[in-house]
Amino acid sequence: MSALRVGVVLEAPRLAAWAAAVLRAIAEHRDLTLALVILAPAPRAVRPRLFAVYERLDRLLFRREPDASHVVDCSSLLADVPREGAADVVVRLGGGPPPDDLPAAVPHGVWSLRWGRGGEAAPLVWEVLAGAPVAECVLEARTAAGVVELSRSTFRTDPISLERNRNVAYWRGARLLQRGIEDLAAGRRRPSAAGGPSVPRAEVTVSDADAVRQAAAVTARVVRRKLHDTARQHQWFLGVRRRTGDRLPHEDAAPWRPLVPPPDRSYADPFVLRHGAETFVFLEELPHRTLRGRLAVGRLADGELEGVAPILPCDHHTSYPYVFRHEGSLFLIPESGAARRVTLYAAAQPPAGWEPVGVLLEDVDAVDATVLAHDGMLWMWLTVEGETFLYLSDRLEAGWTPHPCNPVVSDARTARSAGRPFLHGGRLIRPAQNCAERYGGRVVFNEVVELTPDAYRERPGGSLGPEWAGRGNLAAHTYTFDGEWEATDGLRTFSRLSGARRRTATTPG
Repeated sequence: MSALRVGVVLEAPRLAAWAAAVLRAIAEHRDLTLALVILAPAPRAVRPRLFAVYERLDRLLFRREPDASHVVDCSSLLADVPREGAADVVVRLGGGPPPDDLPAAVPHGVWSLRWGRGGEAAPLVWEVLAGAPVAECVLEARTAAGVVELSRSTFRTDPISLERNRNVAYWRGARLLQRGIEDLAAGRRRPSAAGGPSVPRAEVTVSDADAVRQAAAVTARVVRRKLHDTARQHQWFLGVRRRTGDRLPHEDAAPWRPLVPPPDRSYADPFVLRHGAETFVFLEELPHRTLRGRLAVGRLADGELEGVAPILPCDHHTSYPYVFRHEGSLFLIPESGAARRVTLYAAAQPPAGWEPVGVLLEDVDAVDATVLAHDGMLWMWLTVEGETFLYLSDRLEAGWTPHPCNPVVSDARTARSAGRPFLHGGRLIRPAQNCAERYGGRVVFNEVVELTPDAYRERPGGSLGPEWAGRGNLAAHTYTFDGEWEATDGLRTFSRLSGARRRTATTPG
């Protein structure tokens, strides 16, 4: 099969880092040929003076590495690329619009990225000004038949910095473009996430008044956050109840029993395990003094958690104790993104004794690895930079390979795993976090409707929200069950002064 011929539209050989990464990936891919470069300088937009100053100041304060906007000289990659010729697909990496007759001559059209509602003149400005909970990056194809959406990625909006939002969006866009082109070359281009033509958006204009308004809004948000964090302590806590039937948790009106830890720590990420005649809850214990999570386990007796004790001591943060059964044995995978590996532990003396038996993935900054045996294969979901990737293997201890549709979910509202997948009425349900309004705001129960070595598709169902614990709860972050018990977690705040008083009152001696 001949290589896919790719053309690129640029303003100049010096590109933003995100665009340079796409160009380099095209040039180095064995199934792609960089066949055409079109230099099309973009018209210079006049930026309102105060808004330009605001953007520069915001970038100075909040620039992050890797910096998507850092300028990279790509002259060496473009030196031998023709300025005229044919291409199977043309990708816009900057510059002005291509000639009007170009889509008719390009079989797969001209691909462009759209960031938020601000358009190319003011990307993501509207989302930050309006305080929108999420923003989108959309990959579109312009053909003779019209503009079609190819894929999209949705991420949680940072309310403080335009620069931080743009950095996330630009790198997400680079990944959308790269994956889209690779899928096209492999003959597996995925259908439109929107299911039809792309919806046009009105261009957002910015003014000096917007700069003043945005600076005031950001200042107010920062002050409110600092005052709140100074006066209030956030604390994660657990909720447990007996399962009263084969119902999803949001369909069951039975009350939960909150389990609140001592005021100097949080309990989160509960994983219920029935072992023999006893029920245990594995959890993350987070001391507020160090903010470094560690794994612990306690025994659940009549709805009370007893004897909480640490397991798997580590010199880095650990959480999400994914404990599961496989072929009659117990295994545990802790979240250990700080170690850049996914490690598998086997039970030596459960519930507290565990021994490492293998490293499933190495050199990966991934969180919340979630493993399931289903339809004769082993599947592992994990989250990298807000997107969920799927791996598969025919054995647990090794052999994990990435799914060709990765990332299988790129939406802050349904991506990050929130507990063990399970069967419900013959349907495979994957709990996931909705992080649109806040981290771990609610648990969404996604139905996995297609799970094969070549395809993946899921759709969101109902959700368990903060209402499980009533007034004052801010979240529902994880959900698991085993045997007759199920568990979730929530987030509350209390006065730091009252917490100090409680600690004093309960300290022995």
